Amino acid sequence: MKIGLYISSSCAKDPLAYAFANLLSEGLGNRVQTLTRHDKLDPTLDLVHILGGNDLYSCRLISTTASKHIPSLYSPLGEILPWTNTQSSMRFVLQKSMMKSSQAIHAWSRTEQNYLERILQCVDLVFIPNAVVTRTISKEDMCDKFIKLYQKIIDTHVEMAIDRGLRQDVYSLLQIGLDYNLLQDKPFIGGVTSRIQTFSEEQWRHIMLYSYDQGIIDYIHNALERLQIRIPLMDIRQIKTFDNSIRQADCNEETIQTGNATDIVYATISKIIEDKKRGCPLLSRYASCYKLLHNADYDEDKLVEMLKRNHLFQKAKKLMTDMQEITGLSEGFIPALLYSVPNN
Repeated sequence: MKIGLYISSSCAKDPLAYAFANLLSEGLGNRVQTLTRHDKLDPTLDLVHILGGNDLYSCRLISTTASKHIPSLYSPLGEILPWTNTQSSMRFVLQKSMMKSSQAIHAWSRTEQNYLERILQCVDLVFIPNAVVTRTISKEDMCDKFIKLYQKIIDTHVEMAIDRGLRQDVYSLLQIGLDYNLLQDKPFIGGVTSRIQTFSEEQWRHIMLYSYDQGIIDYIHNALERLQIRIPLMDIRQIKTFDNSIRQADCNEETIQTGNATDIVYATISKIIEDKKRGCPLLSRYASCYKLLHNADYDEDKLVEMLKRNHLFQKAKKLMTDMQEITGLSEGFIPALLYSVPNN
């Protein structure tokens, strides 16, 4: 685990906050990389923790971490409390923006926790007391709780840790899990096998968590069994993550069974397009659509007519292109007018 720790100017000026920051930095040891305003953000960081800060740079840092797919934790260190916050309304707006943009918020007192719970919704808020001022927690236990919190944030937002290369390998495993006949494609299977055999335990953790979140874990297990690949033992369900049910309350996948085959294919495609707009996990939906297009006896011309009539034709065409890359859906199972030659 590699943590970037940014100590804001407001934190550095407050003796209590600065003592807390130093204590945390010492406890993290070689896991930590202290960040300054002049540093270029290291893309290999697993998480960035911002201590204090109600300025433009701190706000920009959270945006930068997100653009580089690095999760962030924000500790206001009491600066947000109304009786301590003497900043302008613009500063308050910046702080609220930072809290909404970061993947989790740390409160260092119950008072701060209660206040943040009142003004924020749908954020992951964690209370860890400041060992500098309380005997309820030792310095060692405080640092241990932060290490566990960092891991929990990383695991919850594992999609941020999946780079394009690793994502392509997940797609390859999904394709093998969907289609047993791919085992006959020796060059493809050889390439996948040679790559995944080099993965570290941490990479497998990311892959399995991501697959579980996307609802394709059974396909991945099928692929590994077909390839006879053994991975490090892990029970994904026992890994502690924040509850995503609030953020994804309207993202439950539905199996559409009413109507004739053409109606079902149309409803499935339009539902995926809508789910994509809402930011729902899509891989399990792609897998279900893959199987539907393979097995359904539907009218291609009528399907295209329905898509055009409802202004979904171009989006459906883009969906088919995505499914070619992700599920390996071949030309023969794509309606002719929706097929696009894939980019090599």
